[in-house]
Amino acid sequence: MFEPLRKITLLGVQTFVAVNALQAGFQMAVVLLRGAAQRHEMVNEFLEKQESLIEGLEYMIFGAGLIASMGALYNIVAFEKHMGHWLNLFQPKWKFWSAKVLVSLSHFQLLILSILVRCGVLSEQQKKLLFAILVTLECLPIAVINLKAWDAKSHWAREPEWSRPSIVVDAKGSGGTSKH
Repeated sequence: MFEPLRKITLLGVQTFVAVNALQAGFQMAVVLLRGAAQRHEMVNEFLEKQESLIEGLEYMIFGAGLIASMGALYNIVAFEKHMGHWLNLFQPKWKFWSAKVLVSLSHFQLLILSILVRCGVLSEQQKKLLFAILVTLECLPIAVINLKAWDAKSHWAREPEWSRPSIVVDAKGSGGTSKH
């Protein structure tokens, strides 16, 4: 029971990480190519011809990131809802809140800021600057949430749940308890 649950739960998070790694790699390649275009006319001509393709790929990767963040957020909520009774001693409320905030904010903020750029309210540079400012300002409240969530003086930190007997599911699907 726990192995399939673990795989399904991690799917959203792994997709989120993979899409963000792809986005970072793509952006790095574009920045490097644009830097090379300033020194080499051939690279500059190539980039000018491919500008609409690059812009389209940026939108597709952004959309994939938005979908992946919603999937990861759904997995966190579903895990918290369905596994909550097993996690009570772990005091998961604030741990899950910090993860939800981290996963949801960045892509939704970028979506709103991108809409503002499309409407002519912000320039692309203003969008990037405002996004950096927002992320910086959000770090303190998230750090405070994490400080509360991961308190080293909590009973779960002194007596970790994983040191107690765990539930094991046999081949027939009936649960029992056993020691590690």
